[in-house]
This record gives sequence, structure tokens and C-alpha cells, in this order.
Amino acid sequence: MKEPEWILNFDKTKERFNAWYECELIDRPLIQVWAPLKGKEEMWEIYRSKYGIFRSYKFLKKWKNKNFDNEFLINHRNEILSSIYYGGDAFPTFFVDMGPGSLAAYLGCETEFRDETIWYGPPILDDYKALDDIKLIENNDLWKITQELTKAVSDQSKGKYFTTTANLIMGLDIIASLRGGAEPFI
Repeated sequence: MKEPEWILNFDKTKERFNAWYECELIDRPLIQVWAPLKGKEEMWEIYRSKYGIFRSYKFLKKWKNKNFDNEFLINHRNEILSSIYYGGDAFPTFFVDMGPGSLAAYLGCETEFRDETIWYGPPILDDYKALDDIKLIENNDLWKITQELTKAVSDQSKGKYFTTTANLIMGLDIIASLRGGAEPFI
């Protein structure tokens, strides 16, 4: 069985990514192309769904209902990953995405599902000065499932795809979830 193109060219891809981070250029710009493999267009539609690239929303809803299944999610995403052509410097990645702003939940905010969105709150801080007191809630259910899923994905991904960490971005959104966004920031 022939190795996928992304594996054959990965050393050069790493060089290009490192150069890009250093604002340099090796031989050409960093280019990533994802496209459906012939006969796999249906999976491509799932990949491009309104949930975005590999979003876990519908699986998170199952988690909230105590019906989350790591193995089902991993198998589902493996099927999607294997249906994609990775061109240029693209490579398969399993995003362990528990929703944008999930850090707020890890720090103590409740998780609320509405329609097709996830919200965190109500706020748990009365004052921004109390941000120093905020700490990871290690027995938080969402934090536990994030760790379990990340470990399960990492254990079975070797040589097949890359595994990301949890989505810990959007600092001001996290602060707004913790404190609320209706009052002045000062």
C-alpha cells in the first residue's frame, strides 16, 4: 500500500511551517489544499457542515445528556479524515474541540446548549480583580471528557493524523463568560 502523499512530503512541510513562523520562505509559500476524494463526496459534506471543520457540537450534546461515546466520535472522525485529499502542505488533523470558549467551563462556568450553539455562564465572578482566584476545576465533567478524548485520540492516531489540544482561545470571550459582558470592563 502506497503511503499517503502528506506522509511522503511531511519533512518538507515541517520546514515550510517553521519558515512561515519565522516570517521566512524556503522554496514557495505555505499552501494547504483539502478536497474530497473521488467517491467520498458525502463525507466531505459532513466535513464542511454548519458545525465547521470537525466540530464536536452534536457529540457535546450527547455528553451533556451523559451519552458521550469517545469510540464513536473517533471512528466517525477517522472516516471523515480518510475521505479527504491533502494537497500541498495540508495534513490530517483531529481537532479535540469542545466548543469555542470551553476554557470558561474548565474554570467553573456552566455549559448551556441552545439550538446549534454552546454558551458558558452565568458569570461566576463579581469583580475582575477576582480573576487571580480563578483556577482549573479538575473534577469538571467537560475537563474530564476533554482529557479522556485527547488521550484516546492521541493513543490511536500515531502515524495517521495529528491531534490538537483543546480550544483554549478567545481570551476576552472567556473573561466575559466568567464576569459577564454587560458592565464596563474597569
